[in-house]
Amino acid sequence: MRPVLAVMLAVLILHGAPGARAQEPELSTDRPDLTESAALVPTGLWQIESGLARERVAEDSGELRRLAVAEMLVRIGLSESVEARIGGGYVHQRQSGDSAGSSDAGLAGVMAGVKLRLGEGFAALAHIHLPIGHANMRLPDFAPELVLAAETPLDGWLELSGNVGGLWLQDEAGVFATVALGADVTESLGAFVEGFWGTAIGETPLLQAECGLTYLLASNLQLDCTGGVTLFESDPGWFLGMGVSVRFPR
Repeated sequence: MRPVLAVMLAVLILHGAPGARAQEPELSTDRPDLTESAALVPTGLWQIESGLARERVAEDSGELRRLAVAEMLVRIGLSESVEARIGGGYVHQRQSGDSAGSSDAGLAGVMAGVKLRLGEGFAALAHIHLPIGHANMRLPDFAPELVLAAETPLDGWLELSGNVGGLWLQDEAGVFATVALGADVTESLGAFVEGFWGTAIGETPLLQAECGLTYLLASNLQLDCTGGVTLFESDPGWFLGMGVSVRFPR
């Protein structure tokens, strides 16, 4: 949590100029849900979205529990149509299923890429996942990923958004899709529900349901929490998360 708390403190200090706050555009984030927003960080601004997450996954070999303590995505607005992105996370995971069990901790890969505005409410994201980090948690080779994002308002306080995408690793490929419904409960409080479907070619699809809340503490500071479960499994997995998103002024 130290990186998150440091970011929060920095923003609270930077947030002392009310005139600058009034000129800032609306804060839009790519967390806490799995659906990537079609909105870009404004030109000349940069944004850090960070948090922690707890996850349980049921596997044939036993139970896998993960704690991601420093999930982070840095987004930089290069122009009205281009955003640069880099992300990663430090993860501790424990595998149970035999008498001894096993645990690992380390960097769980690094992602770099761009988000491109395609039009009002549409964007494309191109990422490359780098084989950097702990050998048991990162991908074994370079893996390109392409995501198409769309969003549209349904009412004055509702918004529908979704993604379709794919990831390619060596001679394998995976595809996924998400759909999310967000609601502005108040000017500061938001809520969402989301569904995720994904599969590697030839593998059994994974279906997840998720819900969460966001709270805008200031024009450039947002807190969030989320939770979800896998569906239609005899031993379902689950995940919980919380985080903070900060946009730094010019």
